[in-house]
Amino acid sequence: MKELKQIENLFTHIFKRRETSIDSQEIKKYSELEKKSVIKANTQGKYEVDLYSIEVYNYLKKLVSTKLNSSLSEDISESFKTIYTLEELIKVENEYENIINAYSEIFNAFKVSYLVELDSKGINIFSYYNELKKQINVIYELKNFDSLFYNFLAFKDIEIDQIIEFLEVNNDENSRYHLNNYLHSIVEKKENFSISLIQNLIGKHQEETPHYLVILIISIINKGKIEYLEKLRERLINNTKEILWAYSLLNLNSHLVYDELLKIIQKDNSTEYLSHKTKIIESLMNSQFFSSKDSETIPNKLFEYFNNPDDNEVNSYFDILSYSFENMEELKYELLLAYLSRTKNIKVVSTYFNNFKEPKYLFHLISVIYNNGGHRKSINIFEEPLSHFWSNSREKMEEFILSLISIKLKNGLLPIEIIVAGRENSMQIDLLKIQTEEDQILAILMICSYPHSFDKLLPVLLRLKDSKFSKVVESLQRELGTLVYECYHENLIEWLENLIPKSRNKATFLKPIKKTLDLYRENKKLKYKNNDLNPYYNEKSFMDLYYSLENENRAKMMESIRNNPSGLSSFFKNTSIIRGNSWRFEHEENVMPLGKVETQMYIDTRAYKNPELFEYQLERFNK
Repeated sequence: MKELKQIENLFTHIFKRRETSIDSQEIKKYSELEKKSVIKANTQGKYEVDLYSIEVYNYLKKLVSTKLNSSLSEDISESFKTIYTLEELIKVENEYENIINAYSEIFNAFKVSYLVELDSKGINIFSYYNELKKQINVIYELKNFDSLFYNFLAFKDIEIDQIIEFLEVNNDENSRYHLNNYLHSIVEKKENFSISLIQNLIGKHQEETPHYLVILIISIINKGKIEYLEKLRERLINNTKEILWAYSLLNLNSHLVYDELLKIIQKDNSTEYLSHKTKIIESLMNSQFFSSKDSETIPNKLFEYFNNPDDNEVNSYFDILSYSFENMEELKYELLLAYLSRTKNIKVVSTYFNNFKEPKYLFHLISVIYNNGGHRKSINIFEEPLSHFWSNSREKMEEFILSLISIKLKNGLLPIEIIVAGRENSMQIDLLKIQTEEDQILAILMICSYPHSFDKLLPVLLRLKDSKFSKVVESLQRELGTLVYECYHENLIEWLENLIPKSRNKATFLKPIKKTLDLYRENKKLKYKNNDLNPYYNEKSFMDLYYSLENENRAKMMESIRNNPSGLSSFFKNTSIIRGNSWRFEHEENVMPLGKVETQMYIDTRAYKNPELFEYQLERFNK
């Protein structure tokens, strides 16, 4: 009874949290299950549920009975349908019905255990699998039977002759993923059996080395049988690509294996088969045997591979680098610079930093580009990595952004571009951490000069109203007053009222700023009395010019996109807008109402009052 209660509690935990691991603090709750090895300790200090244990299988069969009032039969397709129905019911009960594979690990193990039970009853699973492969269309519940079948094989005792026959029949490239996993698993679970299998296959295949034999030899070497390294070398010595592929799969668990891989990389001077060589170099550099002497030569190989004359090969090689060398960020950054030097393909930076933890390399690259002819808008290509680091390394990001706000560095508006880059809300950095009075004032001028999104920047800027420097507070009031008068008028006063909490100092701080609004209103009345001064006639014409030029440029851009046969728009039909609020596709009769998409951005009015002067001032700011 105690065991039954514990397994019920265990599956309540599993179904609610969608995880099969147990914290060490909770293991006492499952003492009976631990004794029976239903729950086992793993290398991460947690405990893992053995989903293939007989106790788990019997409990899941019981759920079929209690929840569905049904049972599993010897009809595999019908039983798989029943298991699928149970899985969907459990998802609904735990509010995971919108997650497609919420419990796939658990119920796939259930299916495998069911196949093992059928096999013990004399049902021929091999025949069922072979017949299923001949079918063109199979029911949804049997779609992943390949994977389940190979998992089943790992639990089945098979004679050497039977498995050799099976390997020869099922050596198709399309199913090698599942086959490889199976071969790894039998080496892991049945070492002596695997050695006998390898010896039989070596004797059988004197002139050739089939794929499955290579996988078996690699797996047994990785299990610690280093003596098989010589057999692997002998088998593949005349096939450079194949031996590089095989070596790339080896674990460097001995100095002998390390030396073998080191030797082949040192001797090789070609720029072919770069994916395999890159993986080997990564293994060497991560190995406990990697020496300071080797570190002077091996990484250089990675840079030499950029000398490949084929641009496609170089691009493919760089794709491999983007998800390799995870803990070697300095090397990865240097490789990025080498790639950019070769290709000038700056767009790759949008995803290259996704696995980085240290933002300093990104900031170095931004500064290099910005200070070597870069300009406003060049920050757009960095939006994704900036967002990545803001989510994962916020303190370091803030530190780097603040370091850019410096009179000495002459970074223009770069820090503010970073703060607003690709985000609905600006990065909430603390400007009070800036150490000097001069640089705090510079931060004020930067934000107040930025041409758009001031409403999103204002919460960041207002931190400086609490500055310890009186000149900083005065500068903040003065610049906000200027923006009230020239740009945002009543809107800015409303934002300030909403953002600044009630206190005795609030009225004092806002008083000089509100005076500029009174002055603006007086001048506005005066201008309306005289058409030569009336902003409706003057500023409206500038605004109309600004938007007409923008629309013209946008139209040219869209025309260019439409005329590009390789562009995304080439996949879509022409769309006609009819009656002003409806649309239909070309050559189709159906008319559908237009949807509505709306966005809003506050723009500094100085941008269209004198656009050329305003643009010049932005480009020359603090440079």
